[in-house]
Amino acid sequence: MKNKLKEFRKKAGFTQEQLAQKVNCSVRTIRYYEAGKLIPNLNIASKIITALKVASLNEIWEAI
Repeated sequence: MKNKLKEFRKKAGFTQEQLAQKVNCSVRTIRYYEAGKLIPNLNIASKIITALKVASLNEIWEAI
């Protein structure tokens, strides 16, 4: 699934490691999300948009 997670993460000034800590998941999981190989569940997606100060899931994930 196409997404803009990497773009938003960098804009927020976070490394993959920092974002993983904020949302309580592994760095590998963040990498998979950014590559579109894995889709976060709603709990993690909510934590991501909160950490990145994004208004909605649709800003990051096209099909959500």
